[in-house]
Amino acid sequence: MRKSFNLDKKVLDSATFLIHGVYGAGKTHLLGDFLSNESKLGPVKFINVRGEDGMLSLAGAGLGDKGETVETVKDLEEVLEELRGGGYRAVGIDSFKALCRVVMEEVNGGRMPEKSDYIPVHWVMERLAKRLRGVATYVMAVCPSDKSVDHVTGRTAVTPDLPGREAWGSAGWFDFVGYLTAEVVGLSLVKRELTFAPALNVVTRARLPKQLIQTIPVPNNGGGWVNIVQRINQAMA
Repeated sequence: MRKSFNLDKKVLDSATFLIHGVYGAGKTHLLGDFLSNESKLGPVKFINVRGEDGMLSLAGAGLGDKGETVETVKDLEEVLEELRGGGYRAVGIDSFKALCRVVMEEVNGGRMPEKSDYIPVHWVMERLAKRLRGVATYVMAVCPSDKSVDHVTGRTAVTPDLPGREAWGSAGWFDFVGYLTAEVVGLSLVKRELTFAPALNVVTRARLPKQLIQTIPVPNNGGGWVNIVQRINQAMA
């Protein structure tokens, strides 16, 4: 089916995001802020992948019964199909690493992974990532970070904590890949910042005509998603 599109967009009107960071950086907190803000404009959905407990971090976010846990790849595909065409404003997924683990278990039957397993895992993960497009105006998945080596260039960097090619290749499946950091700056005070800026030591991405150089503050009391949209719109103007 042919479909026209606007090459001169001045504001963010749809996008997919992958946010990675170390444990405790506030990824699920940001996911809740994202869903809470977008729920004011339309229906939202939180997808918790088996093995995660994101619903605990989202308690009090005002999302009510808008969450669902998926146990298998088939579960996720069914949820995505149900969402498509439903006018959803936002979908959040916790986490992309847990999803990759589910895919790996289904590919290798629960045994220890072998090198040959990673190719089918790669194709399934890429297919699922592509299916995220169109299920909602905005989609955000979160993932822990780790250090890994790009076996093509030999470069070591902080990447999404995914096995094999996914650690580096997953960046190509999303419009934006951000790295979230948290720094303790005082008694019970944590400074959280998100970066999409190009860097040699961390995997990031921003599919924009202008680079997002400055870090984006992610306040503990909410407002991170609003700041992200504002910075992106400034880069698109």
